[in-house]
Amino acid sequence: MSKRGDKPAKGRLPDSGEPFSIIAAGLTITGKVESEGMVHIEGSVDGDVHCRHLTVGKGGLVSGNVSARTVEVMGETKGSIQAKKVIITASAKVFGEVIHETLVIESGARLNGFYRCADRVDPAGAVDIRQRIGSADLKAPPSSRRIMPPRREPNDRPMAAAVRGKSESTSLH
Repeated sequence: MSKRGDKPAKGRLPDSGEPFSIIAAGLTITGKVESEGMVHIEGSVDGDVHCRHLTVGKGGLVSGNVSARTVEVMGETKGSIQAKKVIITASAKVFGEVIHETLVIESGARLNGFYRCADRVDPAGAVDIRQRIGSADLKAPPSSRRIMPPRREPNDRPMAAAVRGKSESTSLH
């Protein structure tokens, strides 16, 4: 709050006092984004994102690795997500590995990659799988452009191209 107590200080949420940043639609950031607070992305980030809480809005795109305590995806991510809690909404498109303690997937979400439930997640440890995705020779015929998925651990579960069902959401712990 400000000294007068009638409105929040700039760059802080009224309830928590936690710093927040917004990457607005039409804004593209190339490079690493780091914050000790919350980040909301409606534009695009071509690089890694590390923060306490990340929301990728419906118009947002992250092409890089994400590490946070909580990640909510409504837009698109291409890369690894490592967080204690991951929420993938019906409008989301997620391409890559998701390492989580708690995972919520809404019906209609589009997923392509792997997910792994971990007993304890270190949000600082996201791995870079973009090298495998970007290593395909796009001039070669499609049959020779196979990209090998990341090495799977015994408890990894492959994600389907799309999650469809009658229930509104699925929660995996």
